[in-house]
Amino acid sequence: MAPKKRKASAIESEEGSEKMEQMKKIFEQFKEKINDLNKELLTIADLDFSSLHKSNSGAAEFLLSWRSKKPELINDHSVQLKDECWAHAFARGLSAAMKQRGCTDNFPTAELLVKQIDRRCLSKSNALIKSINAAPSLREFYGCDLVVHHRPKMTLLKENEEFERFIERRLAIGQVAMCFPYLPGYSRFNHKNKAVFRPNAIDIQAMRYELLDDHCAVITGRGVLFENGKAIEFWEIQETRGPHFADGGYTRLERYKGLITEVYEFKFDRP
Repeated sequence: MAPKKRKASAIESEEGSEKMEQMKKIFEQFKEKINDLNKELLTIADLDFSSLHKSNSGAAEFLLSWRSKKPELINDHSVQLKDECWAHAFARGLSAAMKQRGCTDNFPTAELLVKQIDRRCLSKSNALIKSINAAPSLREFYGCDLVVHHRPKMTLLKENEEFERFIERRLAIGQVAMCFPYLPGYSRFNHKNKAVFRPNAIDIQAMRYELLDDHCAVITGRGVLFENGKAIEFWEIQETRGPHFADGGYTRLERYKGLITEVYEFKFDRP
């Protein structure tokens, strides 16, 4: 009987080895899929901790940006002429989404979007009266649905935290078209040297009690600035003032201050 036991034990050992090999193959396949997926997403895996950047002021930062991940998805810089910042943001966000879908032509431009929309939806200075008013023309000319995501009231803390995470998830997929109030402090802010705009008490009061103009842009990245012992999280945005503005046409907004009030998603019928 003893030899039979040893034989059974050997068979079990072989079966165990085969299962381990199968598990290794499955793991390697899963790992390969994750790596392939990461090539298309902007995630923490793209962060190179050895490239901690230090500015002239002694501050240090980490930055995740589509500018370095996939610069071919970034639209050329453009300058708004009147109040058509929405058209620049929509053109950039929609063009990036179309490129990721494999489209090679029929990309929107700010000028085209202004021409294609019903004039009754625009002010005399080409401002979009309501963001959702652009939905019919986007569906007609580009085959996508416009979904507008609104920030919850600032008193709803958990909902606001989820909104920030939602923006992160959208940014992992691609650039994020959005709008924020054009605050007094932002209009006077010195955007040089990769500075982060941080709203002061007057700006916060203005957001709560004043009717402010909205300004649209696209989020291209997110990062953390370490300065004077503090960590300041920010969104990197592509502005509408041309390539010579701030950091090559890009600037930064402090996070968790309720600055981003709307996020625009461009949904297509088929992935």
